[in-house]
Amino acid sequence: MTESAGTVTTLKEFVTFLREGTIAVVLLLFLLLPGVMKSVLAKAGFTSADIAGFKWELQQSAQQTQAATDTVTQLEDKLSALKQQLDQVSQSAAAPDVKQKIMTLSDEVGKTRAETSAVQTTLRDSLATQRSIIRKVDPALLEQKPPKP
Repeated sequence: MTESAGTVTTLKEFVTFLREGTIAVVLLLFLLLPGVMKSVLAKAGFTSADIAGFKWELQQSAQQTQAATDTVTQLEDKLSALKQQLDQVSQSAAAPDVKQKIMTLSDEVGKTRAETSAVQTTLRDSLATQRSIIRKVDPALLEQKPPKP
């Protein structure tokens, strides 16, 4: 029994040695070869982390939010111009039923514009939050441009 207890203890110590050694090797790889480790982890399905340069997706997400914000701004401008045109046409329309249809369309454009304004506010809040997180994680990312796909 003492021999088997000694063997079990030796096996436990060996497994502990292997585990600690593996952890040390992985940490060294992260320090010495961060690019290689990043690609290995990306292939394994890890797409974001706060280790060895894995902050890129935060910037990409913020840039996509900025692009969506810019698009909504353009849509708001177009809707505003369309509403003005409808109001002008409504004033010059002679037939009451045509005038009413134009006013209804103008009201719908106004409602859509209000909805886009709400979306714009949400996008701006989201972008501010993303930029705040990036500033905390790595402020230099705000200055970098993403790689071309």
